[in-house]
Amino acid sequence: MAVQKPRGNDGPVKVERDSRGNIIFHLPLEGGGRFVAAVSEQEAQEIISEFQAVVKK
Repeated sequence: MAVQKPRGNDGPVKVERDSRGNIIFHLPLEGGGRFVAAVSEQEAQEIISEFQAVVKK
């Protein structure tokens, strides 16, 4: 089994589309590691709407 080194939180947020059409995003976490989630197009639109409701312009 390969040993995984913990990642720092200095990496970029990364968003990509996989071969099945899901949107995958990687969010660096404080203290190391990453939160990785796969969402559908509809779920991504809902997330965008929620962020737009709270982000100051």
